[in-house]
Amino acid sequence: MQMTPDSIGNRIAAVAEAARRSDQDRISQARSDLNHAAQEMRSVTAHARTAAEQRQQLYHMAGGAVLASVLLWSFLPDTIARAMPESWHWPERMAARMVGSSSRWDTGSRMMKSDSPEAWNALVQAAEIQRDNRDAIAACRKAAATSQQAVRCTVSVRAVRSPKD
Repeated sequence: MQMTPDSIGNRIAAVAEAARRSDQDRISQARSDLNHAAQEMRSVTAHARTAAEQRQQLYHMAGGAVLASVLLWSFLPDTIARAMPESWHWPERMAARMVGSSSRWDTGSRMMKSDSPEAWNALVQAAEIQRDNRDAIAACRKAAATSQQAVRCTVSVRAVRSPKD
C-alpha cells in the first residue's frame, strides 16, 4: 500500500465531495419539497379566498332577489287583479282579505265609514227610513207606476239618537 500524501489528500477530497454531493442532493430535494408545499398553501389560500368571495356574492344575489321580490309583489297582485274579468271581483276580495272582514259587504261598510263618517251616517239613516216604511214606499211606487207621475207619500221618521258624551 503505497499511499502518498497526495493520494490520501485526493481520496479525502473525493470522499468529501461525494458526501457534499449527497448532502447537496438532500438539500435540493428539501428545497423542492418546501417550494411544492408553499405552492399548495398558496393554492389553498386562493381557493379559500375564492370560496369566500363566492359566498359573499351569493349573499348579495340573495339580498337582491329578496328586494326584487318585495318590489315586484308590491304592485303585481293589484295589476293581476285588475287584469281579470270584472265579474270575478278580485280587487274587492283582496280588500276584504286585507281589512280582515268576513265579507265584501262588511269591508265596503268599513271603508265608507272610515272615509266619510257623515255620509255613512246619512246612508244608515236612509236605510232605517226605507226599512221602517217599506210598505208605505211600496204602495207609493205602485201608485207612481200606475199614474205615470210623481206622487206624494207619507213616511214615518224616528228621532235621531244623539251620541252620549
